[in-house]
Amino acid sequence: MLKYLMLTAMLAVSCALFAPLAQAITIAKDGQPAATIVIAAKAFQAKRYSRSLFTNGKPEEKIRAAAEDLQMYIGKISGAQLAILSDAIPDIKGPLILVGESTLTAKLPLRLPTGVTKDFREEGYTVYCKGNTLALAGNNTENYHGTEYAVYEFLHRLGARWYMPGEYGEYLPSLQTITYAVVDGTGAGPIKITGGGSEINLCRKAPGIMLGDN
Repeated sequence: MLKYLMLTAMLAVSCALFAPLAQAITIAKDGQPAATIVIAAKAFQAKRYSRSLFTNGKPEEKIRAAAEDLQMYIGKISGAQLAILSDAIPDIKGPLILVGESTLTAKLPLRLPTGVTKDFREEGYTVYCKGNTLALAGNNTENYHGTEYAVYEFLHRLGARWYMPGEYGEYLPSLQTITYAVVDGTGAGPIKITGGGSEINLCRKAPGIMLGDN
């Protein structure tokens, strides 16, 4: 009886430890793409904006830029070239990475900040993963870059680091297979743009979004 109880306890602990692994989304496998990046139709038709001190870009241009950055860095890390598709395409199969708000993120329980007030406290983003869906989205209103920050937060969690501008200053892990465990909730809260610590720390995760803070 005692052996039976000990075995049951061990099985329960094993299930608790390895359950998240069983639920992980697969983004790349053996250097080949396993997931698809999906963005809103308006963002799919847009061109990425040119990042500089004097341009903020439209929301759809920021989402396009975030999706392309994710595609580029997943390629550098794993060798897998993920496709970017529009949410206007019905029934896209397989694991999905939803970048920015779209008709697909509207079906998820995401808590995204919106708008801009005089206190500038609405710049936030969400990293949400459940089942075969990973959502990276944030507030892209006016001078906010929430979705881009969400993408770079995710890359940071994979082990990517940027110590100075340019390829020379970046460190990227080598991962032919990329999986990401389920995260049921938001990743980070609102960020106040003050030029202080919060902004600088985020900019180090998101090279090029705020020049001079990389």
